[in-house]
Amino acid sequence: MEIKPTELPSTASLSCSFIARPRKQIRNGKKKKKKLIDQVLSHYQQYFDENSRIANQDIFLLYSQPWISPYERALQWIAGYKPCLAFQLVDLAIEDLTVEKKRTMERVRIETSREERELTKTMVRVQETVAVPPLLGLARRAGRLLDGEISTMDTAIDAMKRAMLEIFESAESHRISTVRKVMGILSQTRRFSFWRRLQSFRYG
Repeated sequence: MEIKPTELPSTASLSCSFIARPRKQIRNGKKKKKKLIDQVLSHYQQYFDENSRIANQDIFLLYSQPWISPYERALQWIAGYKPCLAFQLVDLAIEDLTVEKKRTMERVRIETSREERELTKTMVRVQETVAVPPLLGLARRAGRLLDGEISTMDTAIDAMKRAMLEIFESAESHRISTVRKVMGILSQTRRFSFWRRLQSFRYG
C-alpha cells in the first residue's frame, strides 16, 4: 500500500511533539516541588504550633527540650535555632544566586542579625533577675522557706515565666518571618533546595 506524503507527519509537527514533552515534564516537576514545599510548610507550621502549646503549659520545659539532638542543642537560641541560620543554609544549598538577590539577601541578613542581638539582650536581662541577691538567697533555701518567702518566690517565678514566654514568642515570630523573607527572595526551584537543607538540619 502506497503511503501518500500528506499522511506522513510533518517535520514541524514532530519537532513540536518532542519540544512539548520536556515542557510538560518540567511543568509536572514544578507542580510536584510546589506540592512538596506546601506540605513541608504545613508541617513546619504544625511544629511551631506544637511549640506554642508546650510553651503555654511549661515554658521551662521548652527551654530545656530533652527531645532535640545534641547538635541542635549546641546551636539552640531561645528555645530554637537562630534565625540567621537560614542564611547559612542558603549559602550551603544555593551557589548561583544573582547579584541582585545576593544584595537583597544580605540586607535581610543584617536586619535579622540586629533583631537577634536585641532579643539576646532582653533574654540576658531576664536571666540576670535570677541572680539578684534576695531571690538567689531564697532559691538556695528552697526547702526551708517561710510562708512569706514562699509567696515572694512564687511571685518571682511567675514573673520570670511570663517574661520568658514573651521572649520565646518574639523569637518564634522572628524565626518564621525570616524563613518567609528568604523564601520570598528565592525562586521556586531554589526554595526546594533551601527547604531540603532546612529539613536536614531540623530532623537530621
